[in-house]
Amino acid sequence: MFVKDVEINIGAVLKKLSEIITACGKKRTDKREQIELLHELQLIGDVHTFGPVIIIKIKFSIVSFTFDYNPKVSDAIKPEYWSKILERIMVIAKQ
Repeated sequence: MFVKDVEINIGAVLKKLSEIITACGKKRTDKREQIELLHELQLIGDVHTFGPVIIIKIKFSIVSFTFDYNPKVSDAIKPEYWSKILERIMVIAKQ
């Protein structure tokens, strides 16, 4: 996710988050991959203990991306995605 030998700090994580969010709006972007990148970014934030503000910002993005992931807009969201979203929202609410 980050270039080798780059110092991972709050600025780098926020920049990467911005890149992921920007890429999501483009055509032919694999939304599943973007969600996986967000999960990886959250793990990096947790490991480096950047604090709840950064982590919650990433979690909100994960929730938003998961809602947007549904490939057929006319269909209902899949139960497994809904349960993941609900779990995320509950975790965010407790923080």
